[in-house]
Amino acid sequence: MTLAYLVLAHLMSDFLLQPTKLVVWKIKSKKGTFIHSLIHTIVTLIILIPFLINGYYQLIYVVLGINFVHFWIDEAKINYALKHDNKVKPFIIDQIIHLFTIVIAFLFVRNIDFNLPDTQFYQIYTDPKTITIVMVLVLAVTIIGIFRIRKKRN
Repeated sequence: MTLAYLVLAHLMSDFLLQPTKLVVWKIKSKKGTFIHSLIHTIVTLIILIPFLINGYYQLIYVVLGINFVHFWIDEAKINYALKHDNKVKPFIIDQIIHLFTIVIAFLFVRNIDFNLPDTQFYQIYTDPKTITIVMVLVLAVTIIGIFRIRKKRN
C-alpha cells in the first residue's frame, strides 16, 4: 500500500506538478532542482498524512531519503542532458532510477504492519481500486499533457 502511494506521489510531482518554468529553472540552477525536490517531499507527505497521523513517523525518514536522492538523480540527468543531444534516453533512465530508489526505500518499511482505523475514509484510502484509479488518472493527464506540448511544438 505505502509503495503505491510513494509511486503515486512521484508521478504527481514529476509530471503534474512540474511546469515548464520549473524544468527551465532546474536546468539553470540547483535552486530549481531543490524546489522540485521540495515539491516531491511536500506532496508525498500530504499523500501519506493518514499514516503519519496514526503514528507511522518512520515514513518521514523514507520520504526525506527518497527526495534527497531524487535531487541528485535529477542533477545528474540535467548535467548529462546538457552535454548530449538525446533527451529521451536520460529521461527514461532517470525515471527507472527514481522508481528503483522508491522501491529500495520502501524495503526499509515493508515489514511494518500499517494498521489504520476501520472507518469509511480509511477503507476508501486503502482500497487498491481507488489507488489504481487515481494512478491511471494521473498517467492519463500526464500523457494528454505531453501530447499537447508536442502539438504546440509542431
